[in-house]
Amino acid sequence: MTTRADLRHGLRQMLSDASAWPDSQLDAWCEQAIYDYSLHFPYPRSASWQASAGVRSYNIYAMAATLLIHAVVGVEYPAGQEPPRLLARRSEREAGFYGGAYYDLRLEGYAQVLVLGETPAGGETIRLTYESEHAYPSLDESNLTVPDKHLELLRLFVQWKAVSALELAEAVDVGRQDGLLRELGLNSRQAAQTYHARMQQLLAATAP
Repeated sequence: MTTRADLRHGLRQMLSDASAWPDSQLDAWCEQAIYDYSLHFPYPRSASWQASAGVRSYNIYAMAATLLIHAVVGVEYPAGQEPPRLLARRSEREAGFYGGAYYDLRLEGYAQVLVLGETPAGGETIRLTYESEHAYPSLDESNLTVPDKHLELLRLFVQWKAVSALELAEAVDVGRQDGLLRELGLNSRQAAQTYHARMQQLLAATAP
């Protein structure tokens, strides 16, 4: 597994001006890169909890202990059966929802609530499969959840941000050289294009 320290070490080898950036800046750009990556390649996760007798509605952010859910992929209830008993998605406003093997998602304020068509008897398990953002490493020893084969996207993103930062610094310098500013602007645009082009290539390669 690749750690945050491994990623930062690779960045310092790739960036020609690596010494210009403290660890904190590279770590911040890495977090931005993970956020952007997650929008295109969300992280699959699951959460399970015990149903309460007579309770059909559950705040999935509380049950999954996260606020980073992008999409619900499936609901298994009661969990543990073979083959798995997967509920079908159906609007709770439709006839036949209540009492059927269905689920729906309802917004209540900022919370997303899972609604079951059936009324639990209690003691049964609900398993939620969902997609979320990848983990943001908090320590140098923290493992990344981004696959190693996609780490180049994080590196290309940070390279783009580093060149853009140099361009901005030169633009606000009262003694700036217009030729250098134009060169940095060109490099920044090329870095952005390289990142987005590679992202599209990997998306196309993993599309069903």
